[in-house]
Amino acid sequence: MSFVIKRGYSMRVVIVEDEEIIRNGLIKLLGKIDKDVEIVGSAEDGEVGLEIIEKVRPDLVITDIRMPKMDGIEMLGSVAKMGITHKTIVLSAYSEFEYAQKAIKLGVSEYILKPISIQEIAQSLKKITNQLNYEQNNKLKNPERLFNLKHIFQSSLFEELIIDGDIEKLLKENYKISVNDIFEVFVIYLGNKYEQYHIKIENDIKIILNDTNNFEFKMLELPSCNEIVMIFFNFKIEINLLEYVNNSLRPRINYIDSNDMVLGYMRCEGILALKDIIHKLNKELHWNIVLESNDIVNYPEVLKKYTLPISYPIAIEKELKTVVCTMQLNKIDKIIDKFIHYCKDIRGNPKGIKENFVRFAWIIISFTKEIDETLYSDLDSQQLLTNIMSAITWNELEGALKILIQKNNHHKDVSSVSCISLLVKRSQCIIHEFYNKGITLDEIALKLGVTPEYLSTQFKKEIGESFSAYIRSYRINKAKKLLISTELKLYQISEQVGYNDPKYFSKVFKENTDQLPGEYRKIYK
Repeated sequence: MSFVIKRGYSMRVVIVEDEEIIRNGLIKLLGKIDKDVEIVGSAEDGEVGLEIIEKVRPDLVITDIRMPKMDGIEMLGSVAKMGITHKTIVLSAYSEFEYAQKAIKLGVSEYILKPISIQEIAQSLKKITNQLNYEQNNKLKNPERLFNLKHIFQSSLFEELIIDGDIEKLLKENYKISVNDIFEVFVIYLGNKYEQYHIKIENDIKIILNDTNNFEFKMLELPSCNEIVMIFFNFKIEINLLEYVNNSLRPRINYIDSNDMVLGYMRCEGILALKDIIHKLNKELHWNIVLESNDIVNYPEVLKKYTLPISYPIAIEKELKTVVCTMQLNKIDKIIDKFIHYCKDIRGNPKGIKENFVRFAWIIISFTKEIDETLYSDLDSQQLLTNIMSAITWNELEGALKILIQKNNHHKDVSSVSCISLLVKRSQCIIHEFYNKGITLDEIALKLGVTPEYLSTQFKKEIGESFSAYIRSYRINKAKKLLISTELKLYQISEQVGYNDPKYFSKVFKENTDQLPGEYRKIYK
């Protein structure tokens, strides 16, 4: 399979990853996927990464989250404060949810869960390439091309527009506009209905608005955002544009379900502010999730809206873990629906709701993966989390989790032949959840209602190793991750993986790795 991406210019990339093998592997991989990629810098920690990014101003930053000195989140936050714009691919492990949550708030372009696959990197690179191509193609660098008002508006959106005397004269003489005039801006977000409806909507809006002489307007297309932008100016009378659009315009385009379309509004002081205004408005369109049907997202007024505090439903998560552990996969669908209704009933801040969705999806994918790797094996989990992060409507938010339901239903239809019995899968699940509590064979057998002897025999027969060897290996692997990714003391790691005696833990660790925990940390950290 070929993943080569064609582009007319070089994409400049900085890679920040503390593991040398992964860092060098990414450098080689990117060159194979896209011959136009130029690696302009690489670093093993966030401090050095920040220096390189500030110096070379790359198009794309690929960064790990957990790194020494300065982690990836802190680095990206510092870059944002400097006003440096770039696309970002964040690499992370399933266990790093809290870090991932912060990355979401920073608005990363792509999020890839480890272990990294060639296909995921290629897909992410292709998406970012398309975004950069679109931005590049819409840049209007030559003043000669600014021959009408629509082009001037477009240029203000796609690059830093410089207005000279000629453009000021053009605006004043041809359009009776000053660069510092007040403009009223509407965004019509259509999501996945954009391709189907945007031309019809634009034509219908022109027919409606051309009948009035109370103002002038221009429409712009933003296909990368699935949006139509309307800019109103030169008002002849005082008019409440919000009411006009809601009462006169919106009913004429009601052939689109209100759950699929979002209207946003904001005032703009001067042409040069258009780009920033659209950016701010797009960041707040997700308020539609908690507004009443047909409400317009009026920025910044929407930020004053009172919302109830929203807590994460731990009880529903525990219920989910229970049905996964007992392999009652037919109940996962109902629990997902229960979670959706929980979030929908509480009119909370949209950011809090989306963070709850990300956390819940994360738990479903990661917890289920440990029990049955085949259940979501063909799921693009990175895309799923991205869909949740970028959701603007309830339909989009629910749709992301509904994908998990569809995968689950498909799995139930095709996966009844497994070489591992339900009993052994359930025992594995209990080990994975309670390994750090010192769980024993007898305790698991009691939970499952069988004798320890029978469970031990079946476990060895189906897994190929004894119960004690399996749980020991699982604990040691968890310890390895903690040794490399944290600064915890050895006795703390010992406790976290289910060994109360640090000396015994060190002995078991060496028996399995030929190294003491401290030696392992020095070599691999």
